[in-house]
Amino acid sequence: MTMLQPMLKYAQVLCFVVVVAAFPFVSQGQDTSALPTLDSVPSFFLAGLSPVILNKDKVEINNFNPLTSFWLAVQETPPELAGATITNRYRYTIFENYLRVSYGFSYSKRWDLGAEFRFSHRRLDDDAQSSPLKVFGSDSPSSKTYRGLSMVGARVRYMPFRKAPELTLQGALTFPVASEEMQKALGLDRTQFDFGATYYKNLNKRTYYFLQSNWLMRFANTANDRTTHQWSASAFLVESLFSHRIYLYPGLTYAGLFQRFSNAGLRQVNYQVLGGFGMQYQPARIFSISLYAQIPFILESGSSTTEWVRESYSSWTLGLLFRL
Repeated sequence: MTMLQPMLKYAQVLCFVVVVAAFPFVSQGQDTSALPTLDSVPSFFLAGLSPVILNKDKVEINNFNPLTSFWLAVQETPPELAGATITNRYRYTIFENYLRVSYGFSYSKRWDLGAEFRFSHRRLDDDAQSSPLKVFGSDSPSSKTYRGLSMVGARVRYMPFRKAPELTLQGALTFPVASEEMQKALGLDRTQFDFGATYYKNLNKRTYYFLQSNWLMRFANTANDRTTHQWSASAFLVESLFSHRIYLYPGLTYAGLFQRFSNAGLRQVNYQVLGGFGMQYQPARIFSISLYAQIPFILESGSSTTEWVRESYSSWTLGLLFRL
């Protein structure tokens, strides 16, 4: 039995919330000049998610760096069976460095275009007790780190409704650029397309919420004949302090990986539910820095012999944003 049906119900609920929240702005055609716009929170961003559409000839540089590490527990028998024996533990660490540069082409401030560069690190350490920071170090006799420029692509952001600037759509197409050996080692050997939506709504002058949903497709190739899909959805409650210089934001995220099978259609392969807390400091209007940490509530690998050890999981994301 798969988890696809309840997850699709969750997706429907999230979409319903977004549509209902945006409906007054779209359907009534009311004057929004008195309503808060994205300019009232000019540089708030969520680890790479920047929903602001740029003015003509403006530039945005968005750099975010997630570091995630956890144990892989290898077992002789499936973990749900009594008496399962763990034969080995490894520490698996992933570090990504994303650089997104966007430029405002539109006089109407309805869309902008950008480029994306992704530099990736992967390390599988035979010593589970080793530090996640070893992903930045050199190899050891039992562990090896793979790193390099992995993906390059283009992005677009679009505001579908002029009277609802709080709702934006984003899409990107990225291509693997590393050597064939490095692509396989990093697990990034397929062309990817992702499409997402973001929405925010003010609760008062200092508090508002952000909703985000994203669908990522990794297209089939000669090495992998099945396209995989990853759906994620997040909700954040944001509190701004000291005239929008400090932002505090707890969040909740679901992410699931799906793959189509000939005898069962699209099925969920693995999934995770994460809680997080972040802080952003904005010393000037053109610059922001943020730090976001996550812990897992649910961490399901989908493997019958390899477990993602929830107690060992850590995830930190450092973000930098410049608008010129």
